[in-house]
Amino acid sequence: MASRSTKDGQPPIGGLAETFNRMKSVKRTGWLRRNLADVESLADHSFGAFLLALLYLPARNGHRFSKRKVMDMLLVHDLAEVFTGDIPTPEKRAADAEAEAVWFRFIGRLGQREGVADLRWVERLWREFEEGTSIDARIARDLDRLDNLVQLHVYRRRGDVIRDFEAWRARLHKVVRTPEGRRIRDLLETHFTGDRRIDPSRDPTQPSPTPSRAR
Repeated sequence: MASRSTKDGQPPIGGLAETFNRMKSVKRTGWLRRNLADVESLADHSFGAFLLALLYLPARNGHRFSKRKVMDMLLVHDLAEVFTGDIPTPEKRAADAEAEAVWFRFIGRLGQREGVADLRWVERLWREFEEGTSIDARIARDLDRLDNLVQLHVYRRRGDVIRDFEAWRARLHKVVRTPEGRRIRDLLETHFTGDRRIDPSRDPTQPSPTPSRAR
């Protein structure tokens, strides 16, 4: 059933909960294109990245970054995708980026309506995240990618065939920029594979051997 709208064409404020609830049902495009079943939603991904920050970022870090700000960025960075759908980062065009910016401006203005919290901070955090203008944003961007790495390993472990697994894994390794991101990446890889680094001599387009089970 379609949501009702007010005279200005906007959904009633009580309907905002239903609108953003779609974070739970919009599935991530990259997994769908690889014909995986029961794949994560936008909300699953955002919360997964948030959890990485919660679990692995030290709160006391000599004021090098704000753990709280990184977690907030990760919770809100994909909110506009309830309107635009999930577009994988390598495929985003200028028009896609502008559409996302338009919807974040819309979210930022929602607080002008009586009964809705001031959400201008959400738009500001998203813009900072997108532009990578602070160490907080750069760490958040790394954790966004590292949640993708975790999910890649999790789906492989459950038995899904991901033919470009090694190439995708290598690409994710390469784009992690910050010392904190690299430290967390190495922790994750040690858990999933026992290896800290990608083998540079290996052709990433070829499937990797399945690790033997301990006897």
